[in-house]
Parts: sequence; C-alpha cells; structure tokens
Amino acid sequence: MKKLSYAWRVCVNVIYVAVTLAVLNKLNTRFEIITIASIGILYVTVRNIAFWQYVAQSNFVLGIAKDIEVVKAAVVPDYEPDSATIKDGADQVHTNVVKGYIDLGGLAVISLICLFALIANL
Repeated sequence: MKKLSYAWRVCVNVIYVAVTLAVLNKLNTRFEIITIASIGILYVTVRNIAFWQYVAQSNFVLGIAKDIEVVKAAVVPDYEPDSATIKDGADQVHTNVVKGYIDLGGLAVISLICLFALIANL
C-alpha cells in the first residue's frame, strides 16, 4: 500500500510540473512571465520550509512521546510502556517524510522551470 501511495505522489508531482509548464507557456508578456515565475519560486520556497518544519516537529514530538513513556514507567510501578503506538507513529512519520522527499523532487523541477523562465525573460 505504501508503494501505491508513493506512486500516486509521483503522479501528482508530474501533474504539478505539467500545469506549471502549461501556465508558463500560455503567458504572453514579459511582465506576466516574470511575475508568475517569481510567484512559482516563492511557492516552492514556502513548501520547502513547511516540509522541513514538519520533519523537525515530528521528530521532536516522537522524542517527547518516548520520554513520557520512560517517565510513566519510572513513576507507575505496573505501567507497561506502549512502544507499539510510538513505533506506529514513527512509521507514519517515515512514510510522510518519504512522500515529502518525492514532493521536494517535484518542487525542485518546478523551481528550475520557474528560474529558467525568469532568467530567460530578464
């Protein structure tokens, strides 16, 4: 099932690249191309920052969850740590990070397309 979700993510990114190319090809004036290419680069930058924020925060939350389990085990005598929940959370984070890397590949292509359009029309 994970491979299917990864393949879907690749298809979505190919569609994003195709839409970017189509939009940039439909523009007529130099001003339009520079404006839309700049907005495209800004979009890629925002998405990139959002992805790395997700990676940082998810790793932070997983670390806190592990620490809470250790504290609960130390304080409550009969407490069994719930490592399965933490492992499931770590697996979900890993899956989302892989999908994010796929998105970053598509964003890199979009960024290069927008950069080329911007430089070609300066």
